[in-house]
Amino acid sequence: MKFNGDIIIYDKLHDRAIELSSMGIRVNRDSLIKQMDMSESKIKSLSDYHKQIIDETLPFTIGGGLGQSRIALFLLEKEHIGEVQVSVWDQKNVNKNKLKKLEIL
Repeated sequence: MKFNGDIIIYDKLHDRAIELSSMGIRVNRDSLIKQMDMSESKIKSLSDYHKQIIDETLPFTIGGGLGQSRIALFLLEKEHIGEVQVSVWDQKNVNKNKLKKLEIL
């Protein structure tokens, strides 16, 4: 079983929905076995952590996080993620955004 608690908003500048946060229960016994396509012999070779999830001696693994750059992009009404997040961009993207007069970090 997998539960999600994502936060998705409408971004009118880009005319699309964007995900600001992805949260939920991600790993349990069944999902781990399915994801790893495991047989009984493979289960025996797992780390203690994974064995405890399969044996159900550890609770579900919960994950989540906020997309800080996406939140900044939305709140500052920027067109490109590179305006709020430092990264390495290929020359094609650099040239394209120069033409649009976007200040890419």
